[in-house]
Amino acid sequence: MVKTFVIFLILCDIAFADVETWRGLVVAPEERCSEYKPEDYTHPPWLEEVIIFGMGGRIYGPYTRTNFTSPGETEIDHLIAKSEAHDSGLCKASRKTRRLFASDPRNLILAATATNRHKGDKDASAWLPPQNQCWFAQTTLRVRRAYGLTIDTEEADVLEQILSECASFKMVLRAIETT
Repeated sequence: MVKTFVIFLILCDIAFADVETWRGLVVAPEERCSEYKPEDYTHPPWLEEVIIFGMGGRIYGPYTRTNFTSPGETEIDHLIAKSEAHDSGLCKASRKTRRLFASDPRNLILAATATNRHKGDKDASAWLPPQNQCWFAQTTLRVRRAYGLTIDTEEADVLEQILSECASFKMVLRAIETT
């Protein structure tokens, strides 16, 4: 029994010796291991109210540090896009897990429609918010860890550069003053 356990540990060590990690995430290229179906990643419509409640009742877009007067001026954005998460490991997950991801308030924020459309399904190597980058990078890391998602080298490099320069990871909640 002890010999079997020791052999198992050695084999596990050999199997994982070549796995590259970054801040607790496995670094791997994106892989679409199953068809991406948007209907597997739905969320209830009342989540917008949850997001607003989490912002202290404010309709606020942290990507641009903009206060909005109505929810109609915004859309729900997934910090880690649903298709990005699918290609980073959720393609192997159950439909229930995919729906949990799509509804997870840690990964949801309000964004101006134009900002959300511009961001689309890009990861942090292809798109970063103009404001609140430290919060965005830290939140992206936390959500990826929570769902065991992988990260590709390019995104890890971009996030590392941001995270290594941050004094704070809190979301700045005050709007930018315009003149």
